[in-house]
Amino acid sequence: MSQQEPSKRNKKSKNKTFAKPGSLSFLANKKRRLLTTNEIVQAIECEKGHLLKLIGVQQLSLEQPIEELHFEDQVQMNLSFLKQMTNLKNKVTYKLRNLLNVSMISNYISCIFL
Repeated sequence: MSQQEPSKRNKKSKNKTFAKPGSLSFLANKKRRLLTTNEIVQAIECEKGHLLKLIGVQQLSLEQPIEELHFEDQVQMNLSFLKQMTNLKNKVTYKLRNLLNVSMISNYISCIFL
């Protein structure tokens, strides 16, 4: 059994065919890779836009009542606002890094299988 496994791997690697640049199959593979990449980029941009809208909504809701507060209350409100923005920024950064990692992994996988 253990002797047959390497031979299967060798057969798989020997049977791979590569499309020559300029051929129709090469162009089809390239188009498929680009479409996959574009879908990933669009998903990242959509998620980024959604997160930026969330940040904007939170900024507006926190800035409106500040004018009516006393100085000490304003300082406290600003500190809590800064903490919330820092937490939100960290969440956005984390999500964007995850999305970028997913896109890099999918690009790597598509390059392997094409």
